[in-house]
Amino acid sequence: MDVLRIVWQRAVNSASPDRADLNYLNLESAISKLEPMFLNFGIKIVLEKKDGNCKKGGIFIEGEPLEKILNLDKKHERYEEVHWFCKLCGKRDCERAFLGPQVYSEHLIMAAIFAKLREKFGIGGGYGGFGY
Repeated sequence: MDVLRIVWQRAVNSASPDRADLNYLNLESAISKLEPMFLNFGIKIVLEKKDGNCKKGGIFIEGEPLEKILNLDKKHERYEEVHWFCKLCGKRDCERAFLGPQVYSEHLIMAAIFAKLREKFGIGGGYGGFGY
């Protein structure tokens, strides 16, 4: 059986533990929905949780950060406000992608998992789940 490795990790002294917890819950929900389908194709999802012992927090699929997989970009604007620009649709603070700063929706996490699945196992065509 092939394995797709996903790591969720919380940074040491995380300034936003609630955000990290929401990401973990959304990640668990996405995996629970995808796992039965992947098992039918002989692919097992392995989720590793690293809590509070890492320098950088986030979701990593096969060692690559979710932001890099989906080409998301964080930009700072005037007055030190942070806004996220979704390179999938080009919108600032895309509602489909984010539930707040650095909180990723279940839908976005699924898109990253499918992208990595295509890359690693060479299966499937373009994922049109966003409708762009």
